[in-house]
Amino acid sequence: MGTAMAVQPASAADFKFGDVSLSIDSIASVGMTLRASKQDCMYIAVVNGGCPDGIGQSANINTDDGNINFDQWDVVSAPVKIVTDFEARWENWGAFARVRAYYDHAIYHEAG
Repeated sequence: MGTAMAVQPASAADFKFGDVSLSIDSIASVGMTLRASKQDCMYIAVVNGGCPDGIGQSANINTDDGNINFDQWDVVSAPVKIVTDFEARWENWGAFARVRAYYDHAIYHEAG
């Protein structure tokens, strides 16, 4: 499977409220995973249309779903991530928080 990924450069903002300083940093990324190769019958169970190897063995019916569910160039996953860090400082005190939003538009095919 091949992977492609795009990342947005980090973005930051600094604020000052009297003696308190606040820093906010964010980064966003988008990625995509797709199947680059064709299906190989050696990795598909015979009952699902696969072929046995030279000694008569074939893939297990319980482990071939990833192979039979996706054809060449099918998108397997397309995640979008946004991570934002918040940091506040006052004198010798500080606080840090991280917020993460994640969405993956995974594509699921029915075997058949």
